[in-house]
Amino acid sequence: MLRTAIRATDDGFQADALPLVRSLAPSRRAASLPDDFGALSALTDCDLHGCEYLTSLPDCISNLAMLTRLDANYCTNLNSVPECIGSLTVLVTLDLSQCFSLTSLPDSIGGLAALTALDLTLTTLDLGSCTVLYNFPSSIGSLAALAKLDLGNCDTLSSLPESVGGLTALTWLNLSGLRRLPNSIGQLVSLATLNMTRCRTLKSLPDSIGALVSLTHLRLSSCKRLTSLPDTIGALQSLRVLDLRACEALTALPDSIGNLAALAELNLRSCRRLPELPDSLGELAPLTSLDLTACSELESVPDTFGKLVLLTKIHTDGCQECLTHAASALQQRNLA
Repeated sequence: MLRTAIRATDDGFQADALPLVRSLAPSRRAASLPDDFGALSALTDCDLHGCEYLTSLPDCISNLAMLTRLDANYCTNLNSVPECIGSLTVLVTLDLSQCFSLTSLPDSIGGLAALTALDLTLTTLDLGSCTVLYNFPSSIGSLAALAKLDLGNCDTLSSLPESVGGLTALTWLNLSGLRRLPNSIGQLVSLATLNMTRCRTLKSLPDSIGALVSLTHLRLSSCKRLTSLPDTIGALQSLRVLDLRACEALTALPDSIGNLAALAELNLRSCRRLPELPDSLGELAPLTSLDLTACSELESVPDTFGKLVLLTKIHTDGCQECLTHAASALQQRNLA
């Protein structure tokens, strides 16, 4: 019977099992991988999740020519990834999330984009909560098939290289905590979700963001220093959800926001310095949900508010004046 899975021990593997092993789950107490790790020629799935004492991956990992999934999630002491990882040409998923000691990635990571004709290129890269990761290689732009990139809570990562614009297959991007967006962000033509919550030092967005033709969800909540949005935001014709909760420095919305032809949900909760809404708000025909809770500087809504015929959810707690105006506008709409 074919042996498809094995658990490593401190003494290594049974010699006769090496060519047969397809799935590996070492002891969570392992401080290193056995010397014969690289001899697992049939290995497709390597589960290192929670190996908290593991500090590095051996160079012999490059011998695992069949490896499609490498899960190193919560390897909290893993401080480096070997340069030779770029030779894993059929790797589909690489999970390095919660590797709190990881400070950088090798340039060779860009080599994980080979064999696209076999649809076996890297599609998921998870680095969430790598809190000391400060360097991201420019070779990332070579991952032409990458669909999901999670860099959430990588608090020491200040920016991304401009080469990130080469990720034309990317559909989901989590950059929560990042300090600055590269101008090349607009080249991500397949991007549907961009999460930039808690980017506390982010002051502005590049104009190129308006080129994200596939973007449906833009989340910017708790970007405490964000003062404005670029006029180009109005070019996001696919955008359905715009979340600006707790953007406490936001003082205005651009008139171009009225051009968001697909926008269904606008969340402005706790935008405490926002004094007014643009007249163009009334052009948001698909809008069904608007949250103005705790917008304490907001005294009224524009007269065009009554044109929002699909609006069914409006929250105005802590914004009594705008509640009165909104109710009046909606009443006139209903009478009409």
